[in-house]
Amino acid sequence: MIGGVRWAVIVLCGCGAGKPPGALPAGPDAGADADSDADTDSDTDSDTGTWDAPRDDDGDGHFSEESGGDDCDDADPSIHPGAGDRWAIEVLDDADGTPAVIAADAAGAIHMVRGVGGRLEHSVLGDGGESVVVDADAPVSWRPVESIAFGPDDSVDVAYCVRSGDLRVASDAGGVWAVSATDQHCDADDSPSLAFDADGAAHVAYRDSTDEDVRVATDEGGSWSVSVVDSGSPSSIAIGPDGQAHVTYTKDFVLWHATSSAEGWTLEEVDDHDASSATLLFDSADTLQVIYLAFDEIRRATLSEGGWSIENVADVGAFFNGLDATIGIDGRLRVGFGRDEDLFFAVETDAAWSVETVDPSPDISGRFPSVAVDGAGMPHIVNRHDDWAGAIDCCSSLRHTWLTLPDGIDQDCDGEAY
Repeated sequence: MIGGVRWAVIVLCGCGAGKPPGALPAGPDAGADADSDADTDSDTDSDTGTWDAPRDDDGDGHFSEESGGDDCDDADPSIHPGAGDRWAIEVLDDADGTPAVIAADAAGAIHMVRGVGGRLEHSVLGDGGESVVVDADAPVSWRPVESIAFGPDDSVDVAYCVRSGDLRVASDAGGVWAVSATDQHCDADDSPSLAFDADGAAHVAYRDSTDEDVRVATDEGGSWSVSVVDSGSPSSIAIGPDGQAHVTYTKDFVLWHATSSAEGWTLEEVDDHDASSATLLFDSADTLQVIYLAFDEIRRATLSEGGWSIENVADVGAFFNGLDATIGIDGRLRVGFGRDEDLFFAVETDAAWSVETVDPSPDISGRFPSVAVDGAGMPHIVNRHDDWAGAIDCCSSLRHTWLTLPDGIDQDCDGEAY
């Protein structure tokens, strides 16, 4: 429970879950001659509410409790065991699981950008509108290779890398999407990171595909200047309250932090424990924090006057499927990550990190999560779900999961209403 709010699940496909295997369930008077008809079967013992076959009137894949099943409300397909009371889940695309990235604007609307069908598209979750084409010629990797940021004029801006290796930045500042070529070359399988400074200048951190180093491209009124940070792998950028650019990246599985200055970049080592997948953020107190994978656990590194402090967020084991982090309106960190075959959500509390399963669906449900918090403080996660079905890369879909308000309904038939 977070701030008195829990999660709820809407399962969009029962897929046969919960159906009793083998023989049909017996009637409630099986083994007893309840109506004195000289037998103990249930086909004629209608005086005790028996049945001839199990019933699933709402088609959710679960038989009613009255017919020997486990569905406590056979008139509502959203109520059944396994539905849960904690999460709401919708399938955004059941034919193509190409990952997406999301971010919340100043008003709390959740924006989504995704490469699909050789083009880049933008949409706002929950507004019922159609996707808008950002770049009609933008074939991208099957990995998430986009980054969203919002300009000082409330524009929506996207940095992304296409398969040819071109680094591009698109903006809807003029009311229509316009694409800017930076003339820089990025790794087509890595996501750049976009941030704006107080003067409205865009800064993009990325991995150069030619020299394999970390670079920052800065928009200087239509032309882009480039500085080399260090050799290394995918990076994350944020602008501090003093206007300095901060970049985190990994080199030889060591997490590094770089700070810009007039003299160049100042580098410091943060964690040497097999680091990767870093996300850099400033919290509401302007404290610099990094969420990252360190071998088999997710860690947070926090920078203070005394240096870096490191703490465990969650253990992930050997099967890790990606992570993302954001700051909630209460100033606390939210982290979405894939572990084993499930999708998880973690939030910092006064005592410790609270970690819970978001989507325990079969197969792989937590690939490439992207996290944002809306204006009501409710977290949203968009991620790829793979239904392997015995074949590699079979049947992927794109899912959207979000926190909902309590409704007093026992959604998962566990006897407890949420």
